[in-house]
Amino acid sequence: MQLVEIEQSRSTTREQAVAAVSRGLKKLSVQLDCHVIALSQLNDDGMVRE
Repeated sequence: MQLVEIEQSRSTTREQAVAAVSRGLKKLSVQLDCHVIALSQLNDDGMVRE
């Protein structure tokens, strides 16, 4: 298990960041020729996902 982080600038939106991580995981899956599973964590109040 590993935490995925990307470099963000001030103009990068959360949607763009998630899309970048998704693309990276897809590339990793193709390179390794295996399935990749990604999990997300709820924020502190436990009801709203980012």
